[in-house]
Amino acid sequence: MKSILLAAAALLATPVIAQTAPQTMPPADPAAQTAPAEPMAPPPPADPAAPADPAMAADPAAPAAPMAPPAPAAPMAAPGGANIVFGQPTVTPPTPAPAEYPTCSRTVKDGCKNRGGK
Repeated sequence: MKSILLAAAALLATPVIAQTAPQTMPPADPAAQTAPAEPMAPPPPADPAAPADPAMAADPAAPAAPMAPPAPAAPMAAPGGANIVFGQPTVTPPTPAPAEYPTCSRTVKDGCKNRGGK
């Protein structure tokens, strides 16, 4: 019995183990392997006579226009065209208890009261 449960647990856990286990096989294509990172050469020093922005060099007389703020995003519509309105949660009181409970017997056992100390 224990061996059956152990085998069933192993079969159910196999996909999870396969997803979390590290890859041990190398890739099939050796060209697909990533090359080691080469140290980057420092960028050339900036020319102090050249403007930093190439657009400014093209037309120096044009005034710099500030960027317009992005348009507000449209509110998301609910699927099916239904409007969902969130408001204060409503509290519904519990249903009142019945005025009279049935007496317990062989046929009535759910929601009944015991007869006089039995």
